[in-house]
Amino acid sequence: MKLCRIRFDGYHYLAQPYVNKIEEIINTEDVINDDTFLSYDKETTKRDIFVSEWYLDNKKKMKKNKRNKLSDHKKDLMEEFKKYYYLAKEKLNKDKQIIQFIYDSITSQADLIQKYSIREDDEDVLILELIKEFVNREKENLKARKQLFRRKALNNDWNYFVTFTYDDKKHTEESFLKTLKKKLQNLHTNYDWLYMGCFERSKTGRLHFHGLIYVPEGRMRGNIRKEEYFDTNSHKKAISYINEEFEDKIGRNDFKEISKNDFTFFNALEYILKYIGKSDNKIVYSRGIKDDFFSVIDFDNAAICRLNENSPYYVLADISMLELDKKLNTL
Repeated sequence: MKLCRIRFDGYHYLAQPYVNKIEEIINTEDVINDDTFLSYDKETTKRDIFVSEWYLDNKKKMKKNKRNKLSDHKKDLMEEFKKYYYLAKEKLNKDKQIIQFIYDSITSQADLIQKYSIREDDEDVLILELIKEFVNREKENLKARKQLFRRKALNNDWNYFVTFTYDDKKHTEESFLKTLKKKLQNLHTNYDWLYMGCFERSKTGRLHFHGLIYVPEGRMRGNIRKEEYFDTNSHKKAISYINEEFEDKIGRNDFKEISKNDFTFFNALEYILKYIGKSDNKIVYSRGIKDDFFSVIDFDNAAICRLNENSPYYVLADISMLELDKKLNTL
């Protein structure tokens, strides 16, 4: 038996094995039903348990990457790059064009040239290399953000795909951001809603929010009415499901029902992922969203193969598992 971190990738359950001290600290007779919990003795630290075999194998490599942290001066310069990076992404697609746009924008400003001691010749080449490094890092960060969003989406239940657009008579862009975040936080605290999504701009530049929401049975706030409208993108009639409470506080909204068991969920997920990274707006998550869980499994018999040669995860056969949280309590 091994303690493993488990996640679902949309097709299979995957397991990452941890250093196997499980036999020393857990009485297997405790694993009987969901009312029991697993615990570890006082002499065993959480780190003793939650250190993966993959982590131990890659420890030296991770230490090397840690040493390559950016200096404060370089971080400030990267922030300047970021301003022009998202401007470039609105109209340019190729990395080469984006890099050139950032370079031209930075080197055309006398104050930035003086502030960061940008000179011609060697320094000029150095700035170009830094921009290339920045663009590559942003691409990797975006990939990681999308992977995390997808993982959280796949490992939780959702029943609504939502869109919120503010009413000019009720909000400015700033007050829309603040009010919507606060309302969702209150619904999470008081009514156990879960939510995740991102703010993005339409072609007209108007900010709105797309997200996934889980509303526990009987805990919906506000009446939802069905309303037909003409969709200018598809050039045909469509239906909105408007929550009247959000309509009163925010403006136009749409609560479309989705199910993890059919295409409605995957269509909604892909729609949101398409917009992540188009701007520097952060993804919004409520607390309580898990991207994985822990379980004690018969790893040697359940693991089929490693996901890929660089992954710490193994593909699992179809087995039943008892879900545990990070304190090793049953969920």
